[in-house]
Amino acid sequence: MALEQYNFGAGTLTAVRTDIAVPQPRVLGTLQDISVKMKFKATGLYGQYQDPVAVGRGSRTIDLGAKFAKIQAAALNDLFVGGTTTTGEAVQVINEGGTGITLTTVTLNTNAVTNTGATLPFASTTGVVIGQSVTGTNIAANSYVVSFTGTSVTLNQAISGTVASGAAIVFGPTYVVANPSSFQQDLGVFNALTGAQLTYVASAPAAGQYSVNTSTGAYFFSAADAASGVTVLVSYRYNQTVSGSRITAYNQLMGSATFYQLNLTNQFGGNGLNLFFYKTVSTDWNFDFKNEDFTVNDVSFMPMADPIGRVFDWSTNQ
Repeated sequence: MALEQYNFGAGTLTAVRTDIAVPQPRVLGTLQDISVKMKFKATGLYGQYQDPVAVGRGSRTIDLGAKFAKIQAAALNDLFVGGTTTTGEAVQVINEGGTGITLTTVTLNTNAVTNTGATLPFASTTGVVIGQSVTGTNIAANSYVVSFTGTSVTLNQAISGTVASGAAIVFGPTYVVANPSSFQQDLGVFNALTGAQLTYVASAPAAGQYSVNTSTGAYFFSAADAASGVTVLVSYRYNQTVSGSRITAYNQLMGSATFYQLNLTNQFGGNGLNLFFYKTVSTDWNFDFKNEDFTVNDVSFMPMADPIGRVFDWSTNQ
């Protein structure tokens, strides 16, 4: 007499796409649980009594749900996006600067008199960066560097009066992020001591403000903040193409979806339980971030008939 069969545990769930020529099987790893719910729409025929004299069974719906903890971009792409997975990441750096970035100004002395215009002469322009705020005697308010050579600096606006030879010109603090070449977006700057957020401005930052050159990853601050001993933490986003996986989702036509087969198997007590769905589409994906807990993918699937009418296979040892 055959032993009774039971099932214990979540098992293993594998998805294999059916809408591409060379599919890669995707194991939905660290499976937490899976649910299978089958239901029919039924219509009863009633007379004068409470119970139906006949029941006609109509359409069937199979609702599948799975929770798995492994985070895998390729699986998400196959289950939902249907795009192209590329090597790389859109990396978000939060609070670069450790305990705080010290703001330091650069002071240079002119080496000739300038009576008019926006270009100042120097023996050397070491330390100058395009976008730096500029202050000094007869330097107009909200001035900043728009270009420079090895011996001159051009401002965004003309000086307001004669700048003497030997005049001290102060160039505001600059910080270039650790990943400047692929800088994408500023995500904010905070005072490392007080936690106050600095205000972004397009150029020539004053106290409590900053600006950014997104082409170079350079952040600019005010000389006033440097003089006050302000230290800052910088957050930003950049692209790297060396490791990791990246998917970009685009707006697709209604009806677009990826289709795949689902394989569920589990072994307990020497007995196997196997459930195979011939054609499936994903309907929901929940991805929660929580304090003091792991993120778990919560995905819903809807099976359908394949081109020759098959929906699922169910097999057991008993």
